[in-house]
Amino acid sequence: MPQIRPSRYSNDYQKLLKLLCAQRQRAGLSQSQIALSMSVSQSMISRLESGAVRMDLIDLLDYIDATDGDPVKFIAQFTSIIGWPKSREPAKK
Repeated sequence: MPQIRPSRYSNDYQKLLKLLCAQRQRAGLSQSQIALSMSVSQSMISRLESGAVRMDLIDLLDYIDATDGDPVKFIAQFTSIIGWPKSREPAKK
């Protein structure tokens, strides 16, 4: 059985965080502006972007929305960067 690794420390998760920061910077927004849009503190955005706090799907969608980004395009870009889908063994029934 494959071992589950803590994903926030994975190389792919780090690439996700780098892409998020680039998205924010392209939009010309500060962490404070993203925080205001997401109704969280600037320090929470800092922790999300650094990987200190794990980002869930709702956080990701809110973050992308705060940058006026398109979540479908963002996910397509991310999956292209990490080379997904990766070859995996079929699930056993």
